[in-house]
Amino acid sequence: MKRLIKDRASDLKVLITSATLDGLKVSKFFSGCPVLNIPGTLFPVEKFYSTDRPTNYIESSLRTAIDIHAKEPPGDVLIFMTGKIAAG
Repeated sequence: MKRLIKDRASDLKVLITSATLDGLKVSKFFSGCPVLNIPGTLFPVEKFYSTDRPTNYIESSLRTAIDIHAKEPPGDVLIFMTGKIAAG
């Protein structure tokens, strides 16, 4: 990405966001680019892990979300999905 940014027009802007990224390391990597720190509120998180490897990630995620909704106290559900399906 660093090479791509240098090869592109000088008006190219790249925005990288993350709640866990080390902004100073990224800034150093990109030749001292500016870092914006926007504070947020941390909320307690309870993690649930599946013990089975699903054959259909979307269906399994929906079932899990519905199960959490039905059995747990009110709250939000955030599901992280895999970007690739691993070869079996």
